[in-house]
Amino acid sequence: VYFYADPPFSIRDGMDDIYDRTIKMIASIPSDIVALVALEHMTGLELPESIGDLVCVKSKKFGKTTLSYFEKSE
Repeated sequence: VYFYADPPFSIRDGMDDIYDRTIKMIASIPSDIVALVALEHMTGLELPESIGDLVCVKSKKFGKTTLSYFEKSE
């Protein structure tokens, strides 16, 4: 299964912890059902190299937005 997460930018009112919550949600996905997670986020945001059993394999910048791709570690 592929997952795509596009949380609102944390600069919006009430969204200070949106990326922390999103990372926790991704980490809670059972590793036996996930093949890839694409996470859209603000460019410049430092994401962890791994989230749960998933490892960042690629990041692609599009101006103020970046897509980071996490796959199950082997």
